[in-house]
Amino acid sequence: MNEEKIDKWKLRPDQIRLRVREIREDLGIFRDRLAAVCFDVVADDMPTSLDHGSDVCPSTLVELLNPCITGFQEICEAKIPREIQDELNSLKWHTADTAFAIGVLFGCMISGASEKEIDRLERGLVHATVSRRWQVTDE
Repeated sequence: MNEEKIDKWKLRPDQIRLRVREIREDLGIFRDRLAAVCFDVVADDMPTSLDHGSDVCPSTLVELLNPCITGFQEICEAKIPREIQDELNSLKWHTADTAFAIGVLFGCMISGASEKEIDRLERGLVHATVSRRWQVTDE
């Protein structure tokens, strides 16, 4: 591995602080949208509080905090056939998405939340996962 390349991915502490602040702001927007959904959940389509999204997804947040992930992906893409690079992107997305979901549940568990709140998030994680057609089978 080229150490010079890896060094370019490293962030200074001030950059990390700024990126963590940006992530917190994005998560705050998501929190507010979730709080609003209670008031417009009865709808024949996507609730309007959730319907105006952003380009932020778990893999975007992960890459913002850890540029090594994008760097290593680019190295892998240069070494693997073009026809499997989409799978590499899918692997990165699924990994970030799953880690984010587990992190939400764990964050609740270690933040002093009540068992009732932890149970609510556990049910939410089950429901969210079951709702992912690409991840669940009917068999």
